[in-house]
Amino acid sequence: MPSITDIYENNDTRRLSHRVVIAGVEELPGVQELDIQFAPAKVPTATVRIAHPAPDKAVFFTDIYIDLGLDGVTQRVFTGKIWNVRDDAGGTVLKCVGKSWPLDTDYRKVVVTLDSTTSAAAVAALLDELGITDYKIDLTAWTIATIDPVTLKFSTYGEAIMHIAEVGGGKWWEAPTGTVMVTEWDAIPSGAPARSYFSMELTGLVSRM
Repeated sequence: MPSITDIYENNDTRRLSHRVVIAGVEELPGVQELDIQFAPAKVPTATVRIAHPAPDKAVFFTDIYIDLGLDGVTQRVFTGKIWNVRDDAGGTVLKCVGKSWPLDTDYRKVVVTLDSTTSAAAVAALLDELGITDYKIDLTAWTIATIDPVTLKFSTYGEAIMHIAEVGGGKWWEAPTGTVMVTEWDAIPSGAPARSYFSMELTGLVSRM
């Protein structure tokens, strides 16, 4: 079977293919519009418009995934939950969020105490605490709070993870499959600074340039 790239590069005419599935089994018919948005350190969102009332399974927090491609060959572009269902004159609009949604939940205060732990272990502990089990961490090994314990205060877990990851040029983001990725990004040479660094003494008495 040809890949999507092969179809795009070699076929003079191409037909867009899509598949929207809720609750793991039910494919949504009558899809009129899809809008999917991704960005580093942000929970992905998807908006699905269908031309008829939503099926019974299309309710708050139902699983949803979206595949897109060409000529019947598709790949996953979004995995998440239905967050809102709204009817209007044109049909039904489903507002959806990615599986990383707990990272963007705003708390009054998130308090994290770190004591001689690696950056990867600290990030994994935060994800585990939220109940996020589908993740991949690839950060340079460095130890936080090598001299004394460090207490960090944040409003969201996503913010806490970013402040740990960004010391080595890392970011968190969500893959189309729903996996939360915490990886380092290579800086691109430019006339402006490519990275900013956290200054809350995250490494204890060790500064990293």
